[in-house]
Amino acid sequence: KRPVDGVDKHFKPEDYIYFWPADPYVEVGPAINYPAKAAANACGVLMNIDVFADDFFGRGAIKAMLLMVKGMPNEAERLKLVEWWKRVVGGIKNAFGAQVINADAVTPVIVGEGMKELENVTIGQEKREDISIAIGIPMSILFANAANYATSQQDELNYLTKTIIPECEFIASVLNEQLFTPLGLHMNFLPETLDAMQEDEAARAQALGSLVT
Repeated sequence: KRPVDGVDKHFKPEDYIYFWPADPYVEVGPAINYPAKAAANACGVLMNIDVFADDFFGRGAIKAMLLMVKGMPNEAERLKLVEWWKRVVGGIKNAFGAQVINADAVTPVIVGEGMKELENVTIGQEKREDISIAIGIPMSILFANAANYATSQQDELNYLTKTIIPECEFIASVLNEQLFTPLGLHMNFLPETLDAMQEDEAARAQALGSLVT
């Protein structure tokens, strides 16, 4: 049932075209694990790193800390102390300021980390590789870091033959089965007409010509 212009209309399952990629953990029904979900996990790590860096400098490059005080202050006193601390050292405008406090009354204790702990660049690199693998795009295409032109060409060809063309064939097979065949039609992709595939065929023809000669 779906509302259309305020009117509920009923549809049968055969009125819809539906398909999803294969999931090794699901035999029948929609996939639970899929490329976008796998990539999103790695994206979340990178996003949180960016958010942390933004928040860290936004609060004046001050690490997260506890304010140790003597006794057991009530809720109002604790809130007052927190607001005072933010006003004194919080924010980028106070990043290079100097303040004097009573160490006997308030003792700051660092419990968080700073930017130095993010110097481990392998985390970002690994997550970028996870994204690349999940969505089936070679790293050299995403980041233009191919060792040479020949590697770049081969990566582009691999991307087409291992990712794009199989997905196109899958989509075409579903559309043909559920839509076009009952209408007496047929959909077929022509990957061999792509420039990269034409270059590959030309290279094969040249190699065959050299062999025959």
